[in-house]
Amino acid sequence: VSTQSTGNTNIPRVMFSTEVVVTNDDAALSKFSAVQSGYYEDNFLHYFVKKHQKRPPLMNRGYFARVAAITRLITNFLSAEIALDEDIKTENRFTRQIVSLGAGFDTTYFRLKQDSKFKGSFSYHELDLPEVVHRKAMSIWKTPALRSVLGENVSYEGQEVHGSDYHLMSVDLREIEKVKEKLTKAGLHSRIPTLFLSECVLIYLPPEKGDNLIQFVGNYFSTSVFVNYEQINPNDKFGELMVANIQKQGYPLLSIHKFPTIESQAQRYRDNGFQHVVVKDMVDIYKSFLSQEERSRADQVERFDEWEEWNLILSHYVIISAFQDKSKQSQQNQSILIKCGL
Repeated sequence: VSTQSTGNTNIPRVMFSTEVVVTNDDAALSKFSAVQSGYYEDNFLHYFVKKHQKRPPLMNRGYFARVAAITRLITNFLSAEIALDEDIKTENRFTRQIVSLGAGFDTTYFRLKQDSKFKGSFSYHELDLPEVVHRKAMSIWKTPALRSVLGENVSYEGQEVHGSDYHLMSVDLREIEKVKEKLTKAGLHSRIPTLFLSECVLIYLPPEKGDNLIQFVGNYFSTSVFVNYEQINPNDKFGELMVANIQKQGYPLLSIHKFPTIESQAQRYRDNGFQHVVVKDMVDIYKSFLSQEERSRADQVERFDEWEEWNLILSHYVIISAFQDKSKQSQQNQSILIKCGL
């Protein structure tokens, strides 16, 4: 790590790990292609993506489905009337917390802050490796439109950004004690309902390291939700090809053979502290979770006739929606949290 000065910030220059940068950049470029094609709106992604590479309709639709489903789950969580203990209501300004694992250049925080009904109600914590955090922090620092969303009293410490409701932090997710330390220092409260988000992140960790994270989320918080998007079905013909192609790029899916099916994914979360777990593949989610209006709008964006390949690819991705509640309001909250999920 190089610590050369970067102007008025305290953010050091860093040498980038090729694999980390490539996976983050590829996801950001793909999302940007879907945005530019008209599948959904994102007024902030262009600040992080410096070029545009048009992706094929099949990929654009896939990223649209992913973003639409994840966004729906997050807004359901923020909108739900989850009961808090009275002392927590009076002691804290936030009624929800969101933690994004391996956040990359994701813009969910900025997009949520555009919605007036969510302003001031949640804190948002992003974790990623130093290489990615550095680049995101620099983009925020250099962009007035991004800084204005964070508001005043924002500090740029090392490679990190800390605001009143936003925290961008660097940490290796394999080191669970350091993850806990980072989140605690950033003010994460164990008795405020908290959603953890992972999009194609746990799949790259050794199974036991991912289990440590899931167990922490399942046990540390009074009320917690885990939303995870990742690959499954590595053992059929398409799955073998998918795993091999990703392996060739230098970042293997380390957990996919330990949790290859919907059933094994669900059991993983039950074994690590979650009372209620729903796992659905993206074929099911696209048909039954996204609205007819969303699907109809997607159909109008680009000509599309690759339905067989579309269903094949989507059958190899799932979203896990899990929650646990051991608060004093548990009985009331469980029925509410079930409605928030898939």
